[in-house]
Amino acid sequence: MAHRFLMKQVAQQAGVSLATVDRVFHQRPGVRRQTRLRVEQALHELTQQEQVLGLKGRRFIFDLVMETPRRFSDAVTAALESQLNSLQPAVVRVRYHLAEQWSETALLNTLNRLAKQGSQGLMLKVPNTEPLNDMVRRLRGQGVPVVTLVTDLDPDSRDAYIGLDNIRAGATAAYLTDQWISAEVPLHALISVSSLRFHGEEQRELGFIEALNIRRPEAKITRLHSGAGLYNETFIAIKEQLAAVPDINAVYSVGGANQAILDAFDSAARGIQSFIGHDLDRDNLTLLRQERLSAVLYHDLNIDMRFACEQLLKLQGIRLPQAMQKPQQLQVITPLNIPI
Repeated sequence: MAHRFLMKQVAQQAGVSLATVDRVFHQRPGVRRQTRLRVEQALHELTQQEQVLGLKGRRFIFDLVMETPRRFSDAVTAALESQLNSLQPAVVRVRYHLAEQWSETALLNTLNRLAKQGSQGLMLKVPNTEPLNDMVRRLRGQGVPVVTLVTDLDPDSRDAYIGLDNIRAGATAAYLTDQWISAEVPLHALISVSSLRFHGEEQRELGFIEALNIRRPEAKITRLHSGAGLYNETFIAIKEQLAAVPDINAVYSVGGANQAILDAFDSAARGIQSFIGHDLDRDNLTLLRQERLSAVLYHDLNIDMRFACEQLLKLQGIRLPQAMQKPQQLQVITPLNIPI
């Protein structure tokens, strides 16, 4: 395997032993496929971050741990990589631990491994469960600063939350839905949530329900808590819901997989009068340009990832010269004001 990095660097980035890296480099047997892929991914990460490592300054290794669909993890990692060069005088390298679906045991094992290896900062998008909260508290007890992204853990588990005010985001979606469907038309809104294991999604749903009940108390609301934000699972769940509920005419997609939702409506020959989603990932950008999404509730991931790094560095005693003073506000993006 061609490479230009020291085995020690690769082992540190991959979170494996020097002996394992040596076996992978020399194509020796005795290495699991998953471990081999992790070493190869570490080489890719080091290559991507090589410019950063050439800068002068105190160096840090942060870890990004996310359970999320690939489309969103790609957007987050691209945003994070775009910010690393701007963090001088600090030099930050990131290790990635990403999966579309992770068992709680696998997540706990990953965090336990980081507790043993050592990390100088954790960025987490993980379910809000008591075992995971306990593990994160343990890491913080070892001096590892922790920020949560998009979805939160218990406030006493982490140092800071980075992302939208999810209650307000849900309420904004309800306001737009109410405005865009005439009061003379019976409103039946479907809230599609990938999973209630994530605190942020639960808050968005709550904000939507509370606001719509105030603005249009006669409206019907159907709640769907499945799909994990993945295409096949979401398509099947939405199609089954449409067969059972004949009058849905609005969608608030909290958990994503919006192409799957649209395909399910198309297959049932049903229309959507108002369709509100979240995030400007590659799928949503296409759907906005096609005017198949009414609006996307947006927060710039570049700004979020910059703010996350600043918070972790601040907790390590590093204050950047041009640090952000406060997180950004929610934006409503329609097909007419796409910022990209």
